[in-house]
Amino acid sequence: VTPDEFIKYYGNCSSSIDDDDYFELMIRNAWHISGGEGWCANSSCRRVLVGHTDGRQTVEEIKNDLGIGADDKHKMVERLVEQGVQDIEYIETNDGIKFRANGAAAPGTPTRRSANFADSPSRPSTAQSAQNPVNRRRNQGAGASTLQFF
Repeated sequence: VTPDEFIKYYGNCSSSIDDDDYFELMIRNAWHISGGEGWCANSSCRRVLVGHTDGRQTVEEIKNDLGIGADDKHKMVERLVEQGVQDIEYIETNDGIKFRANGAAAPGTPTRRSANFADSPSRPSTAQSAQNPVNRRRNQGAGASTLQFF
């Protein structure tokens, strides 16, 4: 798309939008352009929770994130460093998985590499589960299913 084509296209679009602020928001969100003030502020750029080495946590916008995939955590950390965010220990995205700045998963959090998330504190390991008599019965089939598939 040439600059002239861009201007012509959005010139035509803008004539159908009554409010300049709304037009600005539409452009910022469509193209992931950071910035804007008030309700014109971009709301489409990815935001991540950053855990800092001193224990602080901040929510940071990854500016102009168009082209950075949801699973490209390395690129997200690179971009944050380029933006001047310092002392990054880990980032956490909305999938709930913490990603250490050095590339390793943070301890105590589920990772996509573990098939059953047994390393998560919220789910007991298979060995712990088998020790519980209720779970043992469940795992060994406590009764016949009443479901019928046709």
